[in-house]
Amino acid sequence: MSNDLLVEGDTGNWVLDNNNTLLIYIPTYLDANEAVSFRRAFECFCESAQPPSKATLDFSRTRFLDSGGIGALANIIKMSKINGIELTVSKITTLVYSVLKMTKLDSLLRIDITEVVVHESVIEALG
Repeated sequence: MSNDLLVEGDTGNWVLDNNNTLLIYIPTYLDANEAVSFRRAFECFCESAQPPSKATLDFSRTRFLDSGGIGALANIIKMSKINGIELTVSKITTLVYSVLKMTKLDSLLRIDITEVVVHESVIEALG
């Protein structure tokens, strides 16, 4: 049985594994409504007695990202740098990647582009 800590809620699922790596499953909609609680959740992990050494943002479920979500991501990038947390993006969708590129946040993140997730809506739009 795993000793992983799982936190589930409106801001997605957060898993802290035995290797002190935080895996964050970004919610379907990271918008202004979610941004404050999302940022606060990350802040709580940073302020814990033993903050994670690494954090991975999994965007495979994300279908919408607005300016509030972008602001929350910018805050998480800043907090991770201040707290010495290595931040990585995985399973990024084409939509999220284009938003990160447009806002130049892609230059501040380590993005694993070996596994890009393409939603059916994108395939339909291209098809």
